[in-house]
Amino acid sequence: MQGIKRKLVYVTAYELIGMSISTLGLALLAGSTPTTTGPLAVVITT
Repeated sequence: MQGIKRKLVYVTAYELIGMSISTLGLALLAGSTPTTTGPLAVVITT
């Protein structure tokens, strides 16, 4: 991969990993399910 395609793949992967970690971390801290903390994780990571 070269150029813009590589950058898009990296950004997408970075965001997905960040959202996953944020969702799981918030769920553990709040004592709730990931489905309830998912939207908050999306707002935090973007």
